[in-house]
Amino acid sequence: MLLTSTDEHEKLRSAAPAYWSIRSMRLKIVLLLCLAYISVTVARTSMSVAMVCMVNSTALAEMDVENSEWLYVNNRTNHSVEEQAVPPGCSLPDSVRSEYEGEFVWAPSDQSWIFAAVFWGSTLTTFATGFLADRYGPKNLYAISAVAVIIGTAFTPLAAHSNVWLVVLARLLIGLGSGMISPATSSMVSQWFPPNERSTTAAMYTSGNQLASVIGNPMAAYLCSAKGFLGGWPAIFYTNVLVLCVFFLLWMVFASSTPQENRFASQAEKNYISAANTTSGNRKDHSKIPWKAIFTSPVMYSLFANNSAAMMAQSFLQTYLPTYYKDVLLLDLKQNGFLSALPYICMIVMKMGTASIADYLKRRGKITPTAMCKIWNSVAGFGGAACMAGLAMMDCSTKTYALVLSCLGTGLLGGHATGFVTSMLMVAPRYAGLIGAISMTLGNISGALMPYIIGAVTPHGTADEWRIVFGIMVVVLVSSAVIFITWGSAEVQPWALNLNRPQSTIASNGVVNDAFESEKSEKSSSWEDHGVEKIRL
Repeated sequence: MLLTSTDEHEKLRSAAPAYWSIRSMRLKIVLLLCLAYISVTVARTSMSVAMVCMVNSTALAEMDVENSEWLYVNNRTNHSVEEQAVPPGCSLPDSVRSEYEGEFVWAPSDQSWIFAAVFWGSTLTTFATGFLADRYGPKNLYAISAVAVIIGTAFTPLAAHSNVWLVVLARLLIGLGSGMISPATSSMVSQWFPPNERSTTAAMYTSGNQLASVIGNPMAAYLCSAKGFLGGWPAIFYTNVLVLCVFFLLWMVFASSTPQENRFASQAEKNYISAANTTSGNRKDHSKIPWKAIFTSPVMYSLFANNSAAMMAQSFLQTYLPTYYKDVLLLDLKQNGFLSALPYICMIVMKMGTASIADYLKRRGKITPTAMCKIWNSVAGFGGAACMAGLAMMDCSTKTYALVLSCLGTGLLGGHATGFVTSMLMVAPRYAGLIGAISMTLGNISGALMPYIIGAVTPHGTADEWRIVFGIMVVVLVSSAVIFITWGSAEVQPWALNLNRPQSTIASNGVVNDAFESEKSEKSSSWEDHGVEKIRL
């Protein structure tokens, strides 16, 4: 479909339901994507809270004293607390000792394998999923993902009572399923959402990661303490299965890989999406993939570096924040579940606020998409690193400051959604699923390494050991932010254009189709008057 003027774009846009309209199928799709992230992420991360009430810290400490291998301190054992010099202002509630004495004796190395298994499973499926999503559509891949995660989650309680390595196997299956989500989402977003809506869209569906912690952590803490309901901690996993089943049913009824295949979307909305995404390419386009260009592009390496850094931060915060609150801040179980959820509320607010501002400014032509991505990615990287550095100075005598810094730092990391995540959707829409797959594969490997790093660095769970972890995160976040400032971009890359279709008068102006959103473009009779290169579609 060839469009020759901004007026024609505006007519199609006016005829279609607005993004936030109740009639908008785009809104329903992004809500389903958000629900997918919530249900799958809860299944991935609820183990972080479940672990602190499943493991018997006192039994472990007694074994360690006998074996002289390692010693748990702080709230991990009764006698070790008295032996430790407690900082002024710290006290250990009796509830902490009793609530963290579970039924399993899993050493830190066992726990590292359990936490890392999800990331290794994701690594195995992420790349193939991106390739298949671009060619055959993501809907069925979401369904396969949900089934795998349901089976792995339902199997976890039985596995825990049998053997720790069966738990690792169950977590690996959850990872295999969840690894399909991100690349399939990248492919789906490139088909369903015009470029000027993608920052908001990315912020909305990725907010599911944070909502999972906001909902899942307090729920897991409550179920852990409610031992009369399905034994306490097993109820966490059975509840997760119920949520996943609800998502699966809704997805199969309402979702489709493309707008054209959807029976609920209006024709006006389909026309608008099709016109706005003319440069996005066909998901079943079998043209040769530019592998060399992808792996020699500095822009791609800036995305890979930042996704790896973000996954390391996500692995650390979602997996080990409850453990940090338990080891260093000495919070009881219910406080832990509630307060470990607060940082993610801050991140959601940050994501939605920055994304709405970004899309508004791009529509008004006030800032280039590349500048917008670099600004907010820098806020995430440098701001998050500053808060991590502050947390390194905290202990149980400064609980309030530690909680404020953890909320602020996690919130600032939400700028990644308007930063490199938006850039990833823009630089090569025709290969969005593939690029998302490569990036997430590298990110999963980075995320998988964090449990081993943290397990090795914090054998005793002291504040000094956790300072090393925060120091590592400062270096990672600052380095990735500098790399994106240097090489990052939100422009469609030349190798990502389809030069085999008839020439169109629509140009990129730095980002796919954002040019026709600019006020400047309305004053010109041709895109070339602005020095914008014409492209073939």
